Amino acid sequence: MELLLTAEEMRDCDHEAIENHSISGESLMDKASLGAAKIASKILASVRGKQIAVFCGKGNNGGDGFGISFYLNQSGAKVRVYLIGSPADVTGDAKIFFDKLKQTLPGSSGVEIFEFEKEAYTILLNSFDLVVDAVFGTGLSGEPKDFAKKAIDMMAQTSSPVLSIDIPSGIDADRGAVYSSCPKATATATMGMVKRGLVMNEGKENSGKVFVVDIGMPPDLAAMKNIQTFIINCKDVQSLLPHRKAETYKHAVGKIFGLVGSIGLTGAGIMVGKAAMRAGAGAVILGVPSELNTIYESQLTEVMTAPLPHTGEGTFSLAVLLRIQKHLEWADVLVVGPGVSRNQETSQLIIK
Repeated sequence: MELLLTAEEMRDCDHEAIENHSISGESLMDKASLGAAKIASKILASVRGKQIAVFCGKGNNGGDGFGISFYLNQSGAKVRVYLIGSPADVTGDAKIFFDKLKQTLPGSSGVEIFEFEKEAYTILLNSFDLVVDAVFGTGLSGEPKDFAKKAIDMMAQTSSPVLSIDIPSGIDADRGAVYSSCPKATATATMGMVKRGLVMNEGKENSGKVFVVDIGMPPDLAAMKNIQTFIINCKDVQSLLPHRKAETYKHAVGKIFGLVGSIGLTGAGIMVGKAAMRAGAGAVILGVPSELNTIYESQLTEVMTAPLPHTGEGTFSLAVLLRIQKHLEWADVLVVGPGVSRNQETSQLIIK
């Protein structure tokens, strides 16, 4: 199973990695930036000569954006960085990468840095080959305001592909809900582990293809042991399925009998029969009101049917009980209820 984190749980993991495992925040950000830049290259096949706009907030998500811009420029891209806020607002690890990016400017024609507030009304995003969203990520805790909101709105309206960093800006990282707007990302590079907002509600719809970037997070963090939410994948389910021997036969791998259906409610029983076979049952028999038997036989091929007595309303009668004794003795599993109605006589039968 794959861990599924809240924003706070991810912060706890970051904090523990830095405090207890001698991993610097700069190292985590560098790996995040390089990993995301490689994903940008996948989206565009090659970034060399491509025009890329990178929207950076003043926090750690923006720091990732500065680092990504550096690596994209190293790979030959022409990068325009739009800073949401003032350079004086950039602090901590983000400032390390902001300064590193600025140092490339004197000898490079491939990077330009702008304050978004001064350029907002002249930006033509549709002219870029790629837009990188590094405004908020998991750091958003309320409705975006002012120029941050304007930047998000612009990215939400562009026809250029968008790569979001950690989670599309404007989405609640824990609930997947959109505050007012968010980019519809082509892909999202999420750092370390998957965040809940990427698989829930509008977050799932707007995150595009999610790539998990390895940022060097230790696998034995104490903070991980407290996480109680997981993504269950096919391999997890496969590991729970019993092994079926090649020389087995159908009656040895699960026999299911079902009492299903009534007039107007045939579909539920049909789905149960098909699901039972799909789940791997060797043999399935559905007991159905006799006047509906033709419907079931026309819809089911592997599943067998047993026509049974019914009331005037086309539901099971009490007489069914005597007719199904042999099926009850035969079956390993009994399925009762899908579509049998609320008829009083049928209810008595079910209770008996």
